[in-house]
Amino acid sequence: MRVSRLLVFFVAVTLLQNLPSAQARQKNSDPAWSAVQALQAGTAVTVKDKTRRSSRGRIVTVTDRAITIVGNKATIVIDRQSIAKIVIDNGRSVGRSTMIGAGVGAGSGAAVGAVIIAAFGGGEDGTGPAVMTISTVLGAIAGTAAGALGGLFRQRTLVYESR
Repeated sequence: MRVSRLLVFFVAVTLLQNLPSAQARQKNSDPAWSAVQALQAGTAVTVKDKTRRSSRGRIVTVTDRAITIVGNKATIVIDRQSIAKIVIDNGRSVGRSTMIGAGVGAGSGAAVGAVIIAAFGGGEDGTGPAVMTISTVLGAIAGTAAGALGGLFRQRTLVYESR
């Protein structure tokens, strides 16, 4: 009788010692979620849940069970089990890229116009302002087109996709 109690005690102790390691293995079983946990607070992300609803915002916290992001309207807590994928937004937008392209293009066009005027006599015949205006406008148009195209091809980095 005493031997069987002692045997039950040792079996119970052995099982209890293995329990925390089993929980730890289960906790870290998804290396993709570890990549999400490694993201810094403030990173802009888009979270798509399994019902195809998207939530955009910046990361506040990431736990083993959920991600918390703050969007334009509110703070959102999304359960890990309901997440389909998480992508990092690089912040580019078509509008912003277009405006930057227009500014760079206009500046480049004005510089080209100044070089043309200097190379062909400094605009002494009154054509200097017209050359500057035309080259600046053409540069702005080219820059706007280039900026818009650059903004269309946004690069997003996939961080997590559920299995």
